[in-house]
Amino acid sequence: AEYGLEFGAGDVIMTSGAAGGMNVVLHAICNPGDEVILLAPFFPEYRFYAQQANAKPVIVQTDEQFEPDLAAIAAALTERTRAIIINSPNNPSDAVYSEERCRALAELLRKHDGPQNPIYILLDDPYRRIIYELDRCPTPAKHYDRTIIVSSYSKDLSIAGERAGYIAVPRSVPEREQVL
Repeated sequence: AEYGLEFGAGDVIMTSGAAGGMNVVLHAICNPGDEVILLAPFFPEYRFYAQQANAKPVIVQTDEQFEPDLAAIAAALTERTRAIIINSPNNPSDAVYSEERCRALAELLRKHDGPQNPIYILLDDPYRRIIYELDRCPTPAKHYDRTIIVSSYSKDLSIAGERAGYIAVPRSVPEREQVL
């Protein structure tokens, strides 16, 4: 309900925190040599998650407000791009991406996405619920079908040491059963 997307119990996989979930997803969708776009500034561990999946991290700068720079992302997209990690509210910049930018990012990715070269948004979302007014926290998940949500309860419930996280694969994701 929070995302306005359809999920069933079988669409959610519990993980050892969001970090564990992100590693699982990257191993599932990346082949050696694939690329993962990281929007700078980013949580430093993202680089290692991509490398552990034998993927190449591709660092793309954000704009002056720390929102995704669509022209820079378009220039970085290749046939090897498998994912872009989105973290909004962002760690470390605290930026919350606008609805317009989320929609435009989805449009850009749709132009490059396809069955032979799928591009996923990996929505690293542990900070979303600390905004409190969720309607003030737009998400690209409702605009782009190939979005996988990775999150944890560490921030909103202040249980970082408990490592309780999850991967949620909406029913809208193409080839969802294979991804799961």
